[in-house]
Amino acid sequence: MEQAERSGPAPLIDFIVSAPDLQAFHAENLKRNPDHYPLFARALGPKFVAWANDAWGAGLWYVTMVKVQGLEIKYGVVASDTLVRDLQQWRTLYTAGRLQKPVLVLTETPEISAALSANLRYALSYALLLLPERFSEFELWEKITSISYSGDPRMNIPGGENPRKIQNIVRGKNVLEGFRSLYSNHVGRVGLRFADDKPPAASQVAKFLWQGNGDATLQQPGNSEHLAQLLVDLPRPLKVKVAGHFKADVDDPTAWLEITNKPGFRKIVEDGELPGLGR
Repeated sequence: MEQAERSGPAPLIDFIVSAPDLQAFHAENLKRNPDHYPLFARALGPKFVAWANDAWGAGLWYVTMVKVQGLEIKYGVVASDTLVRDLQQWRTLYTAGRLQKPVLVLTETPEISAALSANLRYALSYALLLLPERFSEFELWEKITSISYSGDPRMNIPGGENPRKIQNIVRGKNVLEGFRSLYSNHVGRVGLRFADDKPPAASQVAKFLWQGNGDATLQQPGNSEHLAQLLVDLPRPLKVKVAGHFKADVDDPTAWLEITNKPGFRKIVEDGELPGLGR
């Protein structure tokens, strides 16, 4: 994605490589691209690199500022099962947060495809819970984009990240179309519509036609059933925290209806201690 109002050198193209077998990947990559690894990693070999890859930080081994086929790139290697866990559970939000924004998926397995779809559903539900009944399309994408920056101290420190970074991401070249394409299969199913439209018939609920250039007003249902379904469609670890706060059974569907009538339940969702590691 190309940010709006960006200055300075062009950013590196960022790849995420999902590896079913980390040791096999690094063994082959060390042979092909030894200069992509620091000296200590080359000396200790693929078994150590694979262990460090999955044990340190968010489970990614990052290689930056390398040239591949004439392109300046950076790439992060992640174990496929670690990637799926983050997409399904928001364990760190490092990969899940990145993949809530428009990306080009080059190849995927059925398991990763299902996890990617779940991650988008979670992000949309989380954003809608924190938005009012009416909001602009740009506000929806900004709220989703902000998920991966939750808890990032650079967003609040003078001289840290650009305070308009999230807005600039959403307003970048072709990004609006990217968000629409990414979430089109989900927005109709949560009852979202443009404010000037009539509520869709049951047969049209999954069909969604975008309007305008991002400034048009969207509307979501305001009833408890809608809010309860959004809560159900959050990642399980976050649901456990919310249910625990209200001393409710996370697996009881009726409990979520009751929670939507509790004062301040949205604040509890927002304060659910997201990892805040994604970018």
